[in-house]
Amino acid sequence: MHNDSVYLIEQTERLKEQAVGALVATIVVVGYVFYFVYGQVPATTLYAWVAVVLAINVYLAVWIISVNRSAITADNVDKFVVAYQFEAVIHGLSWGYLPFLLSQSGDIDTQLFSYYVICSMAAGAIATTGMIYRIYISYMLPMMLPIVINQILFTDAKLFAGSTIGLLVIYIIAMLMLSYRHYESVLKSIVFSRRNEELVQDLRQEYERAEESSHAKSRFLANMSHELRTPLNAVIGYSEIIEDEAAESGVDRIADDAEKIRVSGKHLLKLIDDVLNLSRLDAGKVDISYACVNVANMINNITPVLNEHSAVNNNALEVRIETDVQKLDTDVFLLEKIIINIISNSAKFTKNGRIKIQVEQQSRNTLQHICFVVEDTGIGMDEEQRSILFDAFRQADESSTRKYGGMGLGMAISQRYVHLLGGTIEVDSEPGKGSRICVCLPKDAPVELKDVS
Repeated sequence: MHNDSVYLIEQTERLKEQAVGALVATIVVVGYVFYFVYGQVPATTLYAWVAVVLAINVYLAVWIISVNRSAITADNVDKFVVAYQFEAVIHGLSWGYLPFLLSQSGDIDTQLFSYYVICSMAAGAIATTGMIYRIYISYMLPMMLPIVINQILFTDAKLFAGSTIGLLVIYIIAMLMLSYRHYESVLKSIVFSRRNEELVQDLRQEYERAEESSHAKSRFLANMSHELRTPLNAVIGYSEIIEDEAAESGVDRIADDAEKIRVSGKHLLKLIDDVLNLSRLDAGKVDISYACVNVANMINNITPVLNEHSAVNNNALEVRIETDVQKLDTDVFLLEKIIINIISNSAKFTKNGRIKIQVEQQSRNTLQHICFVVEDTGIGMDEEQRSILFDAFRQADESSTRKYGGMGLGMAISQRYVHLLGGTIEVDSEPGKGSRICVCLPKDAPVELKDVS
């Protein structure tokens, strides 16, 4: 569809919306004029004029009904515009006859009243028909020009000064200019609206393509991760067997090599697990199974794993659980993942230091929360580094990946798990002063999930 047709369709739609108001306003003004001049001019002539104006309004009503019944398209928009333009011409002529009609009264005030009414109609029509400039011209000029003719040919020079014609001409030009400005404003708003719609449509399509691409990526990563885990588990298993047999046989060199294979394999397996977990999160395929968890037992169960992570850089792990912390309704698997990831992240950036995890109960927003606070004495982070801590595949700076390893997924996954569980995760850190990460989860599961536990 050509752009001009698109804009004209929108202009005609707006014209249709204004036409009802124009119809009502015209009927009101006709009634007012009839009331004001009744008895001052011949009744037959007045009734005839009123009948003509009302008949034109019936035509306008038929136009409105016709447009409402038929959708405005590029094929019929010109027909609707021409039909309205015809109505505008005869409507303008009918009002332009008013000064001739009222000149029969011989009263100056009555003739001035006719000029006032017509000038008001010309000004008011800008809002109703001005969005299509040719329609306004078709209405305004046939209405105003008879006033000028009447002023020149039929009005007593003593009654009105000769400058009145000049004032009328200036008024006509002013109305035409105002109408054109209104027309340009409407056209610009339509252009802007259409461009916005096109932009929104393009953005929606791009978003849908990006979503599909993201889902395809997630499916690929999930499949790839699964395919890699199977042979990798075999490699780790065989390396453990070789390590044990070599240690029993006293072949230390082979045992050391097997241990390196095992450690590297487990590290690679963790990276694959992180990618798999992230792909599941992106695909929205992480199920939450709420259960009543004994916090102390849960922490004790994973303490060996936490100690193993902490010992990587020769860090000491301290665990403290407040006495008022007992039960927590949550997904124990996700919670363990969150704590292990945070401890692992702290241990990676802390060397020969201390890592402390403290579990306490806090009241937040009138609800009881169980908070897991992890503090370390590591390198810490500045404000910019804290802002990207939870971004997937990103670390504090480009050198971090080379120096400390990893793909920057652990904290991103932990944050999403925390949000899935309805909790919050907060970070407080300064360069050289370590970091403090606080995870707070609601003590009670959501009401609608109570039966799950």
